[in-house]
Amino acid sequence: DYSSASRAARNSEVIEIAAKVSERQVIGSVLNDPALIESVFSTITESDFSLSEHRKLWSISQQMLTEQISLDRILFDDSTVGLKFFDYAERLCKQADGGNYDYYLRQIKEKSKLRMIVRTCSEATQKAEDGEAVDAILESLQNEIYALSATTGDKTEAILLHDLLEHVKDHTLKHAGVSAVGFLLGYRDLDSIPVRLKPGQLCVIAGRPSDGKTALSLGISEHVAEAGHPTLFFSKEMTSLEIGIRSLSRRSQTPSTLVEDPKGILTPQYEIELTEAVRASEGVPLYVLDPYMLTISSLKGLCRQYKARYDIQLVVIDYLQILDLDRRESRNLEVANATQQIKALARQIEVPIILLSQLRRFDHGPGGRRAPRNDDLRDSGAIEQDADVVLMLHHQEDEQETSMSKRTRAVMVTKNRNGPKGVAPMLFKGDTVEFLNYPYEDPQDWPKWIQRLDV
Repeated sequence: DYSSASRAARNSEVIEIAAKVSERQVIGSVLNDPALIESVFSTITESDFSLSEHRKLWSISQQMLTEQISLDRILFDDSTVGLKFFDYAERLCKQADGGNYDYYLRQIKEKSKLRMIVRTCSEATQKAEDGEAVDAILESLQNEIYALSATTGDKTEAILLHDLLEHVKDHTLKHAGVSAVGFLLGYRDLDSIPVRLKPGQLCVIAGRPSDGKTALSLGISEHVAEAGHPTLFFSKEMTSLEIGIRSLSRRSQTPSTLVEDPKGILTPQYEIELTEAVRASEGVPLYVLDPYMLTISSLKGLCRQYKARYDIQLVVIDYLQILDLDRRESRNLEVANATQQIKALARQIEVPIILLSQLRRFDHGPGGRRAPRNDDLRDSGAIEQDADVVLMLHHQEDEQETSMSKRTRAVMVTKNRNGPKGVAPMLFKGDTVEFLNYPYEDPQDWPKWIQRLDV
């Protein structure tokens, strides 16, 4: 039938993509001198050869090296090979010129990758013909292509210690607020703990509705992006226009209500401040996406796409509980599956991911002052388990109500893998919807309720 014929045609195309001359030269060279394998064992593997005879001979050359025995001895003892195979091996040894070895190796690797691309696309075509779901096909295809692109180039080259330390120093000094072991968050008391966002880590920012999760994550995002590190911000709750209003309000120090709805009361000074704020944002690599539907599959695909296009260094997702999650037997399993995949994505694309999460409803206790805990993370204990860093937002009215106490928030670092936990006081500025450093650095000058917090 058509499906079988098309599959056979695609298979023949894969077989034809081969550097057969290069394969013969390399095989002949390593059979003559098996020690050559040691210089390329991490670059070329048995599967990179297109013909089964070449794959077998490559394996035999490895055996010759490890067991220190001759080709004749191996072939003589192997009952699965015939005289024709023996003659073919001898002919390759005689034809190998020993020159252009590196060129032949590059040709073999290039053709191997081309075969993998064709095979991957062929499998995707077959899945489409078999009626598989579009999202499943796309995710599988993206995974295969990303895995293939991640192997491009030789990453096994050793680096001299002096050169390594020089690189670390340059990386550390390149941007203010950025450490060689991760991104600082840009807020004084959090940075002094310290809390750092490291590649491959999952950071959860949790709080009750209106606690300021989006404001805090947007502030962190802008700090990292302003330091020159491309950042991708997924906003599932708010539109990109609303995110833009908040950012422009913070940058211009214009109340967000005036930016959103001026009602004819904007002064010339406000217009100048808005214009300057927009001009200052030029070149800041912060990308905002506000998709109406955002499944885990589409999230992963977009992250890979923007990583490849802009070399994204930080991803922010606002927020977990309103993502379009795959259906499972329970909400707990849906959320657990989502956090596991997001953590795996962070490791795969080698960037930190900030994931916002709601807290479940809980009894505040006597006086309404009970601070949140990790087990208050809504819908699943897997959130805490998968997270490397957990930041909890907490607000409590002081015994003596003042204007400052109303705006005071505590950011509790309740989990910090390979780092200390702690508490950082901050001020929430409602008119521009942003977090500011607390005016007093000495913990003795912090509100008593913050001093009493235990993480």
